[in-house]
Amino acid sequence: MRAYRFLPLVIVLVAAVVPLSVVSQTAQRGYTADKSDWWSFLNERNPDPRNIKFQNRIPSTSNFVIAGVSLGENQFTQAEAIFGKAAHIERGDASTGREQVCYKSRGDSGKVYLVFEQGEVSDTFYLFSDGPDWNGSKSCVTSNRVSSNIRISSGLALGQTHEQVVGILGRPNINTTNKLEYFWAGQKKISPEEFKELRRQHQDLSDEELHRNYDYYDVDVEIEARFASSKLN
Repeated sequence: MRAYRFLPLVIVLVAAVVPLSVVSQTAQRGYTADKSDWWSFLNERNPDPRNIKFQNRIPSTSNFVIAGVSLGENQFTQAEAIFGKAAHIERGDASTGREQVCYKSRGDSGKVYLVFEQGEVSDTFYLFSDGPDWNGSKSCVTSNRVSSNIRISSGLALGQTHEQVVGILGRPNINTTNKLEYFWAGQKKISPEEFKELRRQHQDLSDEELHRNYDYYDVDVEIEARFASSKLN
């Protein structure tokens, strides 16, 4: 991904210990060995910067919501309720396995794309304009709700400057002319809804055992912002 000029604003929520299962119901196969999705963090062509020192905190959950869709187990269902039904594309295998749904703008000069992705232990969305084509891009659903004006709930949006992005997210781990990268790590308390689902999945365990083993889980968050002509694209 870092070999291309046009790169996305990427929000990645990675749960190192995932208490809930992700179920794919309508995935479209045929792209298993394909790596043309240059924007994906799970694409094996992309280097994995594990030598980065993570900031010890989890940013505001408003960074995980775009146009009413929240990253998590139900992100595909939410996306389809707002943007319309879309083909589910499956790529990769095992740790690089990923399922994706894609939406694109209708009238912008230079298409704007919004892609939701789920991996083995990660939930991600990618918002970007222009860029190289990829296999499966014709499956992107055109939506009036996708445009250059779409915003993440925290206020992040295409076209912003370095200063505006830093003003929203704070100090980045990596700060260059064309890129800002953020890496955060921390623990998250399980929500009442998640506990109910665990209760349903693990009827052989007592509430005490569930709380002891699953009340908190580790979460890594990565946000990558790329710029062209000093504007977030």
